[in-house]
Amino acid sequence: MNNVSHKQRKRRNKNKTPTTESSTTESSTNAKIPVSVNPPVEIEDSTTEVIDLEKFQEKIIEDFQWTLARNMTNALIDKFVELCLTENMIIFGGYVRDYLAKRIFNHNVSDIDVFSYDISGAIFIKLLEKNGFYVNEGHSDESYEILNEKPFDVTKFSVGLMNDELFLGRKIAIRVDFVMSKTWGQPPFKSLDFESNAWIWDRHGIRLSQDTGTELDTLSHRDIKDREAQIITDIRNRTTTYHPIHNDKSMDEINIRRRKIRVERLLKMMCRGWIIKNNPVPIELFSYHKGDQCSICQDIFHSYCLKSSCCEMKYHYSCYIDYAKSELDERIYIRCPQRCSDYCV
Repeated sequence: MNNVSHKQRKRRNKNKTPTTESSTTESSTNAKIPVSVNPPVEIEDSTTEVIDLEKFQEKIIEDFQWTLARNMTNALIDKFVELCLTENMIIFGGYVRDYLAKRIFNHNVSDIDVFSYDISGAIFIKLLEKNGFYVNEGHSDESYEILNEKPFDVTKFSVGLMNDELFLGRKIAIRVDFVMSKTWGQPPFKSLDFESNAWIWDRHGIRLSQDTGTELDTLSHRDIKDREAQIITDIRNRTTTYHPIHNDKSMDEINIRRRKIRVERLLKMMCRGWIIKNNPVPIELFSYHKGDQCSICQDIFHSYCLKSSCCEMKYHYSCYIDYAKSELDERIYIRCPQRCSDYCV
């Protein structure tokens, strides 16, 4: 023992643990105390759902195709608008309105209105095809309000990109109303219906038209800027002001057609959720109940339900449009089907 070196003693002392009462007892009894560990608890998950891989894959593909279709539609519209502006054309109507509102343009229910001073519809179609578009030619149309002396050459067609079917397996197209006139000014040709439609877009930018036929044409530069800001705010809130047809009581074919177009536009804006500040039509959208019937055709409702604010009678959208147009064939105003009120557009 005396021969143990100092380093060995130091190493032994270092490895020794302090002796306590419990450790003494432990060593004396040679008992081993196991470490306490909580045993794992098996939890049954009753909400576990088995994923159908086939449906999951179909959903992924569907989402991808939807995103691709949206991106290709945006690319189509951007390319089309760029070509129109480059060729010194004017874009007007609902597309410019939705663009200002930063709202997605619904090409399924709306079209793009284009005006040119000197390019005909046939030449424009050839120009589109030359620039990589395909065109499904439509037909001439007389839906524009000023029809005296036939000053407008109006062509309706749909346009898309050449390679969209290659990527999507189907074609994407936007509808176009192409208007050409050498004699008239600029849209809306002194016949503005809603202030939200007073905008035009040409190579100089977007601005209010100076050919609306309303007091907008006489505003000073400063007042125009204030009015533009107000109209943009209204558009983003889906609100607009209606400008009625000038007080023309004639019953010729042109004015009858104009009034029919106006009442249809008023009801269409209402059904799309727009608030018309000075709406002359005593009709409002109504949430129908199961079994409710149209007061004109007596059939039940499946889509839009219109209700007269004067008598609370309910009508199908199409039934009321047909009725209003038949009224305008006979008089300059439209009577309630129940004869309790009348209005002019």
